[in-house]
Amino acid sequence: GDRCIVNILDQRIDHPHGDQLAYTLSKLALAGLTKTAASSLAPQVRVNAVAPGLTIATPDYDAEQMARLEQLMPLGRLPQAEQIAQAVLYLAGATAVTGQTLYVDGGAHMRSYDQDFMHLCR
Repeated sequence: GDRCIVNILDQRIDHPHGDQLAYTLSKLALAGLTKTAASSLAPQVRVNAVAPGLTIATPDYDAEQMARLEQLMPLGRLPQAEQIAQAVLYLAGATAVTGQTLYVDGGAHMRSYDQDFMHLCR
């Protein structure tokens, strides 16, 4: 049907590490739920997910650190909040798509980082 769920994950689910362990485990569990629910709720409900990378600057990062993080991304830039929203809207309207995770992370999920971004830019 036209009913859908779009979960918000995190790009780190592809290469989890020990930093922010509880957060990472919760996102891994939600990724599992996405696939399980997609299978069990079809055809009445579609279930997909968006896995963003670092999107919104926080006081933890200054401009120089954000520039360094951008350089770590395969695309050389971080995603914007509007791009995350566009991905959610796409999945909400894609009536032939279920059980999928769409990464919107500048390619970060293709690389394995030993630590959280917070530690990589210092």
